[in-house]
Amino acid sequence: MTFIIKETLSHIRPSPKERPIQKKFRIYYWDKPQRLDENSKVYLYDLLKRLASKVFGDDMSPYWKKKEEDGFLDHVKRICLVVDPQGEIIGWTGYFREVIEGQQCLYWDATGILPEFQKQGVMNQVISYHVIHEWVSLGLRPFYIIGRSESPIVYYGSYKWMGGKNIYPSLKGEVPKLIQDLAKGVALRLDQLEKLEPESLRIVNAFNGPCPWRFSADFEPLQCANLKSRDERINSFFSEHLKPEDTFLIVARVTLARVADALWRQFKWKLQWRNV
Repeated sequence: MTFIIKETLSHIRPSPKERPIQKKFRIYYWDKPQRLDENSKVYLYDLLKRLASKVFGDDMSPYWKKKEEDGFLDHVKRICLVVDPQGEIIGWTGYFREVIEGQQCLYWDATGILPEFQKQGVMNQVISYHVIHEWVSLGLRPFYIIGRSESPIVYYGSYKWMGGKNIYPSLKGEVPKLIQDLAKGVALRLDQLEKLEPESLRIVNAFNGPCPWRFSADFEPLQCANLKSRDERINSFFSEHLKPEDTFLIVARVTLARVADALWRQFKWKLQWRNV
């Protein structure tokens, strides 16, 4: 089962914006997707459901049915499809932007990419592009990015980019009060405030059962369950602190230095791409 971007776009109006990222991959994204017509929303929800099922190796229909009922596309600030050099859709991401405790925050929601691309840095480049865009739109001021994840690979990518002093939960286990308050704000949006442990940023029994994209209902591991990062400290941290039902709220502070790093990496891959 493959999803071809050219065919997909013939069913969605209005058309998205398009941009290249690393190694001839491309992204197609819609700002304020609530502007999509109703037929386009139905098609896009179905695409995301089928793509997520392929990414996670299990039926994601119940998960996306709930997101559709909650009006995900009517509230998210931007939704983005990730496309490989052959024109196949291999992943997606979307995020909200809100002010929490006086701080500008981007909450990344419903992100996934096919397992064979998860260690190639593709999604990191996708998120880097959106972070740079928001940094400029916010007047070059620091802000926070927040995401719910059980994946040591996701944490590893953020840890490498943001640095250990700017990402929480810290491998040292210390979570400042501001970070706890930001996590509470996001947990309130997710209707999971009572499940959040602010001092650890862990959401206990976040899925009312095992994580649906890592384990079956019978706790059998799916294809994403055993994916590890390149840092054994991070792998150990996740295995020690999370049960199959749990997740972390990962909070990272975006600073000028981190944005400059992302800009430099984008500049380097553009030079490499032009020389191919």
